[in-house]
Amino acid sequence: MLSRLTTSSSLRRFSSTAKGSYDYIIIGAGSAGATIAHRLVKDAGASVLLIENGSSHYGSWDWWKINMPAALTFNLADAKYNWDFYTVPQKHMDGRRLHQPRGRALGGSSSLNAMAYVRGHALDYERWAKEIGEGGDAWSYRNILPYYRKAQSHQAGESTYRGGSGPLTVTQRRTKAVEAINQAFVLAGEQAGYPRTDDMNGFQQEGFGPMDMTVTPDGKRASTWECYLKPLMHPQTPEDEAAGKRLKLISNEMAVRLLFDKTKVVGVETIASPKPKKGGGFYSETSGVTEKHVAKSEVILCAGAVGSPQLLMLSGIGNAKDLERHGVPVLLD
Repeated sequence: MLSRLTTSSSLRRFSSTAKGSYDYIIIGAGSAGATIAHRLVKDAGASVLLIENGSSHYGSWDWWKINMPAALTFNLADAKYNWDFYTVPQKHMDGRRLHQPRGRALGGSSSLNAMAYVRGHALDYERWAKEIGEGGDAWSYRNILPYYRKAQSHQAGESTYRGGSGPLTVTQRRTKAVEAINQAFVLAGEQAGYPRTDDMNGFQQEGFGPMDMTVTPDGKRASTWECYLKPLMHPQTPEDEAAGKRLKLISNEMAVRLLFDKTKVVGVETIASPKPKKGGGFYSETSGVTEKHVAKSEVILCAGAVGSPQLLMLSGIGNAKDLERHGVPVLLD
């Protein structure tokens, strides 16, 4: 993973410039980063620098590839909005490499996924709480549920399990063209002996019924860009306008190394993002200078399951043998 992207030794070819200071720097404007940025600027009144490796589809000719739910397959084969990762050969799958699409856009993978809103089974949260032991009760379902409700604005309104006024739009869309076959599918499940459930994220998750989707009432993908960032960047209320002024969003900028004051992370170093190649992949080199961004309070990693650990390794935090093999000075093994 380190060899695919820029390592610390290759950064020495670039000169550096310093940028202004913010209360918080968030790396990654995806599902987590966009949500946290929204909360910090709107609820806490903090200033935030939000850095996204990918590009913005807003105002672009191909905006529909993200906004239109039926167009989701376009981005799964296009490096412009997708990192298009593949795993290493899998020993127990006859050496096959599995495709791992990851969002490279505002909204991250919430701008690429299939928009099924599934929280997971309540008993899984209870098991996690038990396995964690001391302090694990915070992960129990009864303690997690209020946050799901707070985030959600469900088409059917508020209930014990649903939220009705949160930023994230969730609907059970019923398109007339497929309504008959959908109803027949649910009926077939009931006839086969399965229970019916009208809220798969509610009291009874097992069964056949309509599925919750992160799609707006007017039929657009409800990504975290659409629900959390767009209202701040293109405000419709005085409250959002005031909060948006505290948010600085930079796209097409790749974080390549964390900056430290002794052992404390105080900022991040970035370069212009690599350009995607036609037909897939990315150009390995990028031109320009590195830029240093400093945080007054914290640097928050929200670059995803691949990007966050990768940035830690590029910064010298990880398995020492792996880091040394790639010429990265070890800060913490």
